[in-house]
Amino acid sequence: MVAGNLQYLGLEHYLRLVNAAPPEWLAGLAHFTGGPDLTLCTRPQGFSGTLSWLTSPAVGVAVIGTGAQATLYGTNTADPATIIVLSGRVSLNCGNVQIDAGAGDGFFLPPHASATLSGSQDLKLVLARLSQCGNGPCSDEASVLSPDLVSHILCYLRRAHFFRSHQHALAETDRLGEVLRQYLCQVPVVSPLHLSPMPAVDRRVIRMVELIASDAERDFNADRISALAGVSTRNLYYLMRKHTGMSPYQFFVSRRLVRVRRALLDCQCDAPTVSWHALSEGFSHLGRFSALYRRHFGEYPRQTLEWRNQARARAADIQPAGCSESPLMLCLEAG
Repeated sequence: MVAGNLQYLGLEHYLRLVNAAPPEWLAGLAHFTGGPDLTLCTRPQGFSGTLSWLTSPAVGVAVIGTGAQATLYGTNTADPATIIVLSGRVSLNCGNVQIDAGAGDGFFLPPHASATLSGSQDLKLVLARLSQCGNGPCSDEASVLSPDLVSHILCYLRRAHFFRSHQHALAETDRLGEVLRQYLCQVPVVSPLHLSPMPAVDRRVIRMVELIASDAERDFNADRISALAGVSTRNLYYLMRKHTGMSPYQFFVSRRLVRVRRALLDCQCDAPTVSWHALSEGFSHLGRFSALYRRHFGEYPRQTLEWRNQARARAADIQPAGCSESPLMLCLEAG
């Protein structure tokens, strides 16, 4: 996804699966949606599933990708959902409604609706599911989302790149849930809720964010970053605060925590060593690292590893669907 010239991967603070095989990815998606009635058909060659999600009392938000052409069949739960295409293209068939969508397009999936989604190999979607619709009515037909609501959801994802803590992430997610409820459930509006868009991104901030995110140095050096970005150290702090809500050092630490999380989930070894990955990103005091990790992600590193092991165990329950006559296609169903 692009905001200004910044490319945000989308909810990577809450990465759950990376480079996942089809069974593990399907099991993870079924776990997030709470609906076991899912079937995935894809070419296993080139499949590289990713899945991130965050849930609050108001809403659950996930960013999903497959890395290969895939078709997903299933029935929605009782929760109304919105889906926005971040990259690639998708075709939705739901009842008598057919929607073809590209990057920046979105659509509504009603409760209990049976649907088929077919996506391109570069497909990446954001899925937002309301936990409840209150007493307000909810449409029973799939439809295209208004540009205004799409903008609200993309604004949330832009902010997600700069979550300062797990509590900050939950607060922003709850606000998104209230916005969705007003749009989708026709809740009477006493005081309209808005997710204010981030200010137009200054080119210098784009440069600073890219430099900090890609910096291979283990120690933060504000003078070096500001010199490379072509700003004074004072402006470095001012512009970062204004455009991201974070100080340069906070963003520096955040990027390293995200990289440790990704490494723990992507490691192919049986028992990833937390200390090794933490030290490789410059976290020398492991007790402080663990506390910082929990503050940022809402869980300790060992809990991330527990999730990784549970995801692999759930994949064992995925069964062949047998709905394809082509030996080149792999069809699986969540039981």
